[in-house]
Amino acid sequence: MEWLEKIIESIEKGNYFFMFVILLFLVITNIEKILAVFEDLHNKKVQRLEAYLENKFIGDMIKGIIKDQLDSYIFKAATGIRADKFMQSKILELYEKANGKFTLQQLSRVSHYMDSDDGKIAIKITAFDTFVYYFHFILLIGTGLVALFFWMGLWFFNEIDKTYVTLWIISGAYFLLFLYTLYEVMKFRLAKKLQIMFQELQDNNETA
Repeated sequence: MEWLEKIIESIEKGNYFFMFVILLFLVITNIEKILAVFEDLHNKKVQRLEAYLENKFIGDMIKGIIKDQLDSYIFKAATGIRADKFMQSKILELYEKANGKFTLQQLSRVSHYMDSDDGKIAIKITAFDTFVYYFHFILLIGTGLVALFFWMGLWFFNEIDKTYVTLWIISGAYFLLFLYTLYEVMKFRLAKKLQIMFQELQDNNETA
């Protein structure tokens, strides 16, 4: 194929940008296989912890720590959220009171914003988080416009040459960056929404 030959020719001449984009493409298209490897490693760790619980030479205090660790793994597998026992109970309690206003999947997306505050769950958004949000928002607009610009440039080519292949790969790379920044922007907005919802639910519980 002519376009593939152009890419190989560019790599041979030292243009490693193409190699980076190809590797990125391979990672994205094989993401399920990569995640399966990590899941297998995780399952083996769980199996080792379960075996430690059966070991009679391990003290009760250590076994209690192991059980807490297993609970955390199981809760993460079930909800997508890594949390200790206290946070697990508070999350489930709040989820039950929400009556479908949010899902566990939504909570898992914003879990790194979650923290405990005076015995309650809170979504804590710092000034730095807000700065990162606006940075991603500007980057979202910029990458979208750049990707569109390069894609429009492809319309002026009547044949596949080195320039065409370069524009195609660059536009694809910018589009992937656009999708990433879109995900980050939407995640922050979801955190802001849940922050208000968490406060209202817990305030209503206190006044009830």
